Amino acid sequence: MSVSPRIYVAWGDKDFLRESNSRYTDEMKKLNLNFIWEEWPGSHSFYFFDEALRKALARF
Repeated sequence: MSVSPRIYVAWGDKDFLRESNSRYTDEMKKLNLNFIWEEWPGSHSFYFFDEALRKALARF
């Protein structure tokens, strides 16, 4: 019996990796993994990462 990992991904609407993250999300959905993604206002910064980490820890 295999168990897939729980995966959490978040990015800001101003993140320079937004387009790549969107494609990554589409691929993860195709694999039917335990995958959660969120997007909210922000950029690729420590402040965004800090908030995303807090949200991920609260979920798991």
